[in-house]
Amino acid sequence: MLGGLWGDTRGNTMVTFAVMLVPLMGVAGGAVDYNRVTAARVTLQDAADAATIAGARAIELGRTVGGDPATAARQSFEANFTHRDAKITRFAVAADKTQVTVDATVEVKMLFLGILGIATMEQSVRSESQVSTTTLEIALTLDNTGSMDGTRMATLKSASNAFVDQLARQVVGEDRLKFAVVPFSAFVNVGPKYRGAPWIDNDARSNRANSNFNAALNRFSLYDKFAIAWPGCVETRPSPYDTTDAVPDAAKPDTLFVPSFWPDEPDRSAGYSYPNDYIPDHIGGGDIARLINASKYNLATTIDRSNSTFFSNYRRPKGPDFGCDITPVTPLTASIPTVKTALDAMKAFGSTNIPEGLAWGWRMLSPEMPFTEGRSYGTKDNQKIIVLMTDGANSISTYGTGTAGQYSSVDYPYHDYTGPTRGKNLRTNLDAKALEVCSNIKAKGIEIFTIGLELGTDTTAKDLLAACATDSGHFYDAVEVAQLSPIFDKIAQRIGRLRLAR
Repeated sequence: MLGGLWGDTRGNTMVTFAVMLVPLMGVAGGAVDYNRVTAARVTLQDAADAATIAGARAIELGRTVGGDPATAARQSFEANFTHRDAKITRFAVAADKTQVTVDATVEVKMLFLGILGIATMEQSVRSESQVSTTTLEIALTLDNTGSMDGTRMATLKSASNAFVDQLARQVVGEDRLKFAVVPFSAFVNVGPKYRGAPWIDNDARSNRANSNFNAALNRFSLYDKFAIAWPGCVETRPSPYDTTDAVPDAAKPDTLFVPSFWPDEPDRSAGYSYPNDYIPDHIGGGDIARLINASKYNLATTIDRSNSTFFSNYRRPKGPDFGCDITPVTPLTASIPTVKTALDAMKAFGSTNIPEGLAWGWRMLSPEMPFTEGRSYGTKDNQKIIVLMTDGANSISTYGTGTAGQYSSVDYPYHDYTGPTRGKNLRTNLDAKALEVCSNIKAKGIEIFTIGLELGTDTTAKDLLAACATDSGHFYDAVEVAQLSPIFDKIAQRIGRLRLAR
């Protein structure tokens, strides 16, 4: 009988299970406790980071205005650390004129590991925020084309406003943060108030000034004759000035900016329908002969200002100001209300001319004419940044007429001013120009962030934006409009003046 008992193992299962139950519960519960400890550490780090930022901001504002940095850091930490499972056992803050450091430790009580004799676990973090002396100049270069109408434009306004607000909260100090706003479509509008400026071709001296007239005419004189105000759009400068920030020089007329003037297009009797026929041709012949006939402007005393019906989504009075509905640029300013007003004023219309938008974004940051608000290149601790957002590929409408397409900042496609290989809607040439201007911008030490909105399967457009950006990490692909705000938020975090050192 004794031998049988020693050999019978059937009851040992319960004994073994009982012996193993405690460590099994400890292991299983340990996973739960580990997650609680990890969550406590994340919350602790976030609170420490917020504390050092608050302290650094107090340094920037000055002790008499912003309060003592250490006190500001402690108050921020206490407001942000709300983890119920953790007890603060240590909080230390150190501050000098340029930096705030926080060291914090919490103790987390174990729910399950106590079975194995582990009652608590500690987690410690450190955070440092350095007060930067860097100044920021940011040009928001934003797609205002027709495809942006509706939800896209509303979201862009919201996202860009939040971007400005976020940086304004982080970067304090007079004149340390400036923004420019450059809405772009087929044109960029520099603003009608700059008529007469030395960088505008006021006297029709550029080689482009009479590109659509067979005799010398002054565009501003024609605007005045027909009692129409120049709306502020300009044409793209001839190469190589089209992709540079070369200073406008009256001694070099092609460096000046030619005011836009949508010519009177051939009468319907010519066989094709054009969007902007506002005075009689007075002659027969082909499309181009009718288009460039300068005598018709001298013969006309009034023009037809009825709405054009050529474009299904654009009903505007015909005339030389046709097509310039883009909101004017806002040069660099430290006035946040001015910037936000400009963003709210944006409206969608027209085709996509990315290189023109980029070139004017660059000119906003340039220290030289046409806008001189930017600091000199190479200024110590000054950072120049362009944020480009577009929802489509380069595209200027082309169609089967003598002009080969619509008038835009690059004039009519038939001129081949962007190059001889037009491709569909000038995309091939405009893509090449975009890469050229981006290369020139980066050579000046300017940082470029690019955002593509709902580009879908257009890998060519995405590749262009990625190549244009400072590096691939500066390109953001918003696959849906809801991602636009988070992307602007991420970019603001990256370029915020107060940067976490650890």
